[in-house]
Parts: sequence; C-alpha cells; structure tokens
Amino acid sequence: MRKMDESQATSLLGASWLESGMKSTLAQRAAKGSLRVYKEYWPSDGVSVDITGTCSRNRSSNAEEVIDFSSNDYLGLARDSAQQALVVSRYQSLLSTNATHTGTSTSASATLGSTGSRLLSGDSHYARQLEHRLAKWHNRPSALLFNSGYDANLAVLSCLPQIDKFLFDEFAHNSLHMGMRLSLSRRSRNHDTTSASTSDKLQEQKERFRHNNVQDLRQKLLNTSKLKVLIVVESVYSMDGDVAPLREMLDLAHKFGALVLVDEAHGIGVFGDDQGSNSRGTGVLTQLHLENHPALACSVHTFGKAAGCHGAVVCGSNTLRQYLWNYAWPLVYSTSLPLHSLVAIECSYESMTSSRGKALRLYTQNLVSFFRTLVQEYIIDRQRQQSNSSNNNDNDNNHQRLLYLLPSMSPIQALVLPQNGNQACTQFCEHVWQKSNQTIRLYPIKSPTVPVGKERIRIILHGHNRKAQVQRLVECMAQSLVAMNLMPPTAKL
Repeated sequence: MRKMDESQATSLLGASWLESGMKSTLAQRAAKGSLRVYKEYWPSDGVSVDITGTCSRNRSSNAEEVIDFSSNDYLGLARDSAQQALVVSRYQSLLSTNATHTGTSTSASATLGSTGSRLLSGDSHYARQLEHRLAKWHNRPSALLFNSGYDANLAVLSCLPQIDKFLFDEFAHNSLHMGMRLSLSRRSRNHDTTSASTSDKLQEQKERFRHNNVQDLRQKLLNTSKLKVLIVVESVYSMDGDVAPLREMLDLAHKFGALVLVDEAHGIGVFGDDQGSNSRGTGVLTQLHLENHPALACSVHTFGKAAGCHGAVVCGSNTLRQYLWNYAWPLVYSTSLPLHSLVAIECSYESMTSSRGKALRLYTQNLVSFFRTLVQEYIIDRQRQQSNSSNNNDNDNNHQRLLYLLPSMSPIQALVLPQNGNQACTQFCEHVWQKSNQTIRLYPIKSPTVPVGKERIRIILHGHNRKAQVQRLVECMAQSLVAMNLMPPTAKL
C-alpha cells in the first residue's frame, strides 16, 4: 500500500478534528433542545408556487392554499401581483430606454449584476438618484445603500470613531451585537489583549440596559460621565413586537451628550402615518417627527420586511455618508446591488408612502386588534379561568405556567409558552400544522434566540391576510393547546 505523503496526512487530520468539533458542538445544542433544523415549509406531497407568490398543494384541484402567518412581508408587497407588475414594467422601461440610447442591450445598466463594488464599476447614476430620494423620504441630509440590514449594522457600528462606550438594549438584534463586537475587536489591535486588565476594560466598553427601560438607561448614563456614548436600539423589536420609547431615549441621550443609532428594520412601512407629515409609512422616527433630533446619530432602514424586497439604507449626515464610503468595509468590499434590486426598492417606497400604503397599514392594524381580541377571549381568559378554579393550592406556580400574549400593536405578535419552553413551542407548531390540514405553518422561537422561560410562537399579521383566516388561526391554536393539555376543551369559534 502506498504511504500518504505529509500533505495528505495533514489534510485528513484537519478534516477529522474539524468534523469532530462541529459534531460535538451540534450534539450539545441538540441535547439542550435548541438545535436548529431545516424544515420544509410546504407539505411533502408537493407544492406549486406561481409568480404571484400563491402556494397550493398538488394533491387535488381543490387543495387549500398555505396561509402566511410567519413572514416579515407585513404589507404583502412581496407577493402582490400589482407591485410585481410595477417593478417589472419600470425595469423593462429602463432597459429599453438604455438600449435606445446606446444601440445595444449589453451596456453596464443592462447587466444582470452590478459587476463590482460601489467604489469601482458597481456605482450608477440610478443608485445615486435613489439615495437622494431615500434621504428625502426619511427627511435626512443623506442616505447610503447597503446590501442588507445586517451588512449596514455591521458596517456602521464597526467603523464609527471615537466611541468610548456602547449602551444597548438587551433585546438588540444579533447584527447590532456583531457590529459592536467588531468595533471592540478593532480597538484591541492597539492594546495588549493578553493583559487581563486590558481585556476587562474592552468589555466594559459595551453594556446592556433593560429592554425599553428609560430609567435603567438613565442610570447607566449617570455612570458614564465624560465618555462618548453611543446608544443602540431598535424602533420595533422583532421577537416582541413592541415599540421603543424613542422620544424619551433621544431626549435623555441629548441631556447626557450621548448619541443614538436606531435600527428601523421592523418599523419601516408599518409606522409613520401622520396628518402633518409628507413622509408617510417610513418608520417610527417619522411618525414621532424625530428624524432630525440632535441626538440621532443615524438610522438604519431594512428593505426585506414591509418593503418586500432586499437591501438597506443608512440615513444621516453628509459627513457620515462620506465616512462610511471610506471606512465601512461591507460596503467597500462587496459587490453592490444590481439594477433590478434598486428598481424594486424605489417602487416599494412609492407604494409604502402612497394612499394605498396607508390603507394597508390601517387594515393591518385593525387585523392585529381583531387577533388579540380573539386570543384573549378564546385562549387567555379560558386558561385563566381553569387556573383560578383549580383545586391546586400552589397558585403561584400554576400562574407561572400560564401562557400569555406579549403586549404589541405591531404586526408582530408573540405567544409565550413558559412551560417546557422549546419542546412545547415545537409541539404547538406541529399541532397547528396538522389541525389546519397543513395550511398554517407557525415557527417556534426557542432559547437561546430568546431567554429561557420566554420561548414563544411568533405570529405575523399581514396586509394580505383576511379576517376569516385569522379566525381559523386562533381556532387551530386553541385546539392545539387543548390537545397538549394546556387549556380546557373549548367550543369552536
């Protein structure tokens, strides 16, 4: 048998320890019941998806459609046929105009991809015009496009200079944490990180405050005198659906000489209607007229939720735009968004800020109220009645096991199942899938994504949902809880 040479042996050894390490780590997570496993959204017996986003099963001609209560497509623009037709029409018009002017359909504007970074061949007049419009929509001096909200948060937080300390909401998104962590990592290059005191000092530069708690934030700021502080928050939180007290936070920051970064990923398109505002539906900052608050460092607006497309924009001062153009590595070293994506973004903003967008928001808000009323009546109240009438004397523990709906008037609704957390949430979603005849797929939000004891079902109401669908959802939820012995039998809605 031929002996392996040194390079072959090293290669096999490398593959061995890497595979072993990954398997061990995955096994540990599986043992905790928090292993993420890819699961088909659609039934295994076949599904057809047409260009409008309508999905139906292939078993028979009268098969029911799968109802969306999980996606972030809050206004339904991603699946709206009229919205898609608008994007296609404008894109084709741009290509036709370009071909007429150049005599060819193979110019840079007609390519499938942008072909490079914004600093090289990936820039375009259309992109700059769109950024100008985005700045106006958000009532800010400037705007800069990014490939995603994650990229934008990572870029901004990792490169902003002269920040002595980050104060962040304890429920801040992973992308915000990674941005702050990368910022600290960059600073560590200038220090001896082997020193325990240096390591501790770097960790002290990043501190959390209790969720949406202005008093706790105030206390943290009192301990940061003479420091340059950046406060990092979201306008609407994706796992709870609640809205941050932005006015109070910005006013407090201004009092202490701090600045605030606001991630509007889940606020854009959902909030922003005001009779005195020309920018309707562009987020919580717009609704509260805070876009030009002196303590607002910048805002990040993601397009993958209510806007129904992809990408993100950072809005702020002209100096910020120039700084990011030079030091935001995810922007400098990434291929930029292609023309089709830019067209989709522009069309989405036109729809969100129109009377149609306002009507969709109002409809969705009414649907949220309808859902919460049904859940309160047919699930929460009945479970509480059972708990109060129970002969179990351990009432405190009994109440701790009760499920509850988090307070939220956004499209994001969260039903918390504190008893048997991850396992109960997984079982509940499977029950709903079966009780609905495989037409309603909900997803469990498990720890460590949320704290232990706060595991939940994340339910999203959309502009494309109907009251009858919501009624059916709550009915299936109630039936599932009965099947799991988490509430007494109840009549159908």
